[in-house]
Amino acid sequence: MTTRPCPHCGAALAPGRSICTGYETATRGRLRDVPGLLTELDITIARGGSSREGRGASVKVDFDEAASDARLALVILLHGWVRVWAEETHILAERAPAVARLMAGPRGQAALLAGQQFGSRPWACDLASELRDATADAWRVVDRPPDMSFVGWCRPDTCGRALYAPGGLPMVTCRACGSQWDVEASRAVMLAAATGAALTKPDIARLLKVPVGTLHRWSSEGRIVPAWLDHAGRLHYPLEPIARAIRAGTTPSVIAVRGVPAREDAAS
Repeated sequence: MTTRPCPHCGAALAPGRSICTGYETATRGRLRDVPGLLTELDITIARGGSSREGRGASVKVDFDEAASDARLALVILLHGWVRVWAEETHILAERAPAVARLMAGPRGQAALLAGQQFGSRPWACDLASELRDATADAWRVVDRPPDMSFVGWCRPDTCGRALYAPGGLPMVTCRACGSQWDVEASRAVMLAAATGAALTKPDIARLLKVPVGTLHRWSSEGRIVPAWLDHAGRLHYPLEPIARAIRAGTTPSVIAVRGVPAREDAAS
């Protein structure tokens, strides 16, 4: 039996699927971002203004035309795909009040689609690509970027994109693939990459949310080696290469760093 490649990434598709799980996850992430994106577009439309030439004079338009066009395109797209889903699943609005409420506006429509398993639908690729393009166009015309700060990078085997998070949020969702990351841990990994930080295995386990037993196993196998030994006899391991391996979903190779005599019995 010949397997079909995903039209997005080229990976072999499981039987019955139209897009890979990664592309479906990314599409869900974009759908979940729709409410915030619509809010930003509304603000841009209200605050914006442009001049356009007409009959030899410049005419001031009291709203942002590009943002308005991007919002309309997104609204039309969502409405159309919700109708496709409703007709295919034989759920008609007049027979399902809950669905009717969800279909009443673009925010509800995005939430409805995000909650469906659409990766095996024949139209999944069209939905994913159209939504990707429409949201990218919309974000480009937003004139008031959210108050976000850079907190690190997504997993390289997923998308490797930069992660930005609003202040005060404990978790961040990658806009490209929908993966979720702990903001504090991502910032710590980024800092470790810049400073060469080293921590004890329990501290690394708490920070990266990995079982400390996994770190003990890796050290016993020689895959990670300590960087230094503190005055209390506690071994400190380089954080950044360990975090990079964990975030990539792989087992680390032997990490070559400045070493100290192995004293696993002294490790906490």
